[in-house]
Amino acid sequence: MLKIKDDWSNAQIIDLIVEQLLEVPENEIVTYSELCALTGRDLQFEHRHLLDSAFKITLEKHNVLFDNKRNIGYERLSDADRVSRLDGIAKARRTSLREARKDMVQNYDNLRPEQQSRHNAKMAIYAAISCMASDASVKKIEAVISNDDPATNIKLVMERLKDVV
Repeated sequence: MLKIKDDWSNAQIIDLIVEQLLEVPENEIVTYSELCALTGRDLQFEHRHLLDSAFKITLEKHNVLFDNKRNIGYERLSDADRVSRLDGIAKARRTSLREARKDMVQNYDNLRPEQQSRHNAKMAIYAAISCMASDASVKKIEAVISNDDPATNIKLVMERLKDVV
């Protein structure tokens, strides 16, 4: 096992973590203790930024995604697991609702007409995101599309959304 030197740069440590992560088979877990032993650093708390950078690299450069297993480590997701996860959709819904609350005005009538228009447009967009970002919407869209041609699927979904948007 490679021994980390105290004078290693963060970039060198991140590269080492990325190498380790890429060796993890699909549906297997790499534990915090394994990663901490590899680097000689507390990656769960104190040096978490190194681990976050490594995960960003594995996703952006190698298209490999890991899912957190609280207080254990990270599981490398298979393609089937990636497709079935709804975390991003749920997050989009929560974010749109949070932003809508931030943009709600206390006295709509005090806004100038162009400000009212902008406010209404933003609220409509937040509502559309909130409505579409649900498991039920995914299932409805899934029922409409086929597995043949992703470009055609996107076009078909957009045509269906034209009535709403």
